Amino acid sequence: MICHACGQEVESTLPAILDQCNLTATERRVCDIVLRKPNLSRVELSNLMYEDHEDGGPDLAECAARQHVHNINKKLRPLGWELTGLRGQNGYRFLRVPE
Repeated sequence: MICHACGQEVESTLPAILDQCNLTATERRVCDIVLRKPNLSRVELSNLMYEDHEDGGPDLAECAARQHVHNINKKLRPLGWELTGLRGQNGYRFLRVPE
């Protein structure tokens, strides 16, 4: 795979791509959760995102999860991937974006 920004060849496995796209700690946590447990609903994802918080995380944890997914996709789509929740199917998963 060729980087759109610099024109150099880059490794195209998803874990390698995640390492290259400057994710925040929370964004990387979301990605790691979905890699370990694909097809989670937004509720399940937000519960896992904040499971180590004594207060359970923010009141609008599901909205926070949706915003993190949005931010992740802004970074992943140029590299040929997206984190998507398909309607009518189970939860979030990573998919290749057609070039």
